[in-house]
Amino acid sequence: TSNRAGSLKSLPSLFKRPALVQLYLLTMVVILGQFTVYSYITPILMNVGHLSENATVWFLFIFGIAGIIGTVISSRTVDKHRSGTLVIPMLIMTVCVGLLTVTSSHFGVLVILGTFWGASMTAISMAFQTLLLDTARDAADVATSMFSGIFNIGIGGGAFIGSRVSAEFGFAAVPYVACALIGVCVLACAAIWLKRGSAILPTR
Repeated sequence: TSNRAGSLKSLPSLFKRPALVQLYLLTMVVILGQFTVYSYITPILMNVGHLSENATVWFLFIFGIAGIIGTVISSRTVDKHRSGTLVIPMLIMTVCVGLLTVTSSHFGVLVILGTFWGASMTAISMAFQTLLLDTARDAADVATSMFSGIFNIGIGGGAFIGSRVSAEFGFAAVPYVACALIGVCVLACAAIWLKRGSAILPTR
């Protein structure tokens, strides 16, 4: 509705909301990490793990299908367990991405990693969107536009980081950089959770 759309004038007030600033920072860094590695997943699997093209396609298919699992789980937990629904999928992502290089030649292990990684990525996206609506319900249009812009910057930035890392250190190093980026977010949210009893900062 128009009274909840917000305007550019509402931007300064939005950035005074700690939970929203946290959401934007998490979105930027987690999506940077995700697309640092996902943008180059095919050359990582084929060049580092020496998987066939067919096996790589199957991995991508499993990753995509697993998103449905993440949607179902997150939709059932996000309202009652906000902190866990935010932090646990990020932790799972960190582990999956961190293990990618060393398991890239073992398709059976990759199927498991791809399932957990794909599900957790979708769960995180849903948690982000729920947090966004809770924090900026009175200016949803502007807040959502900012979120979309930051998300897209993360996609492009991740692809750029992956490009530079692979050029300098090879494809095997790319997952570790992505793991570090997402891992920083896990540690930050865990620290907030331990200190405040919630991984999410106050909305006001």
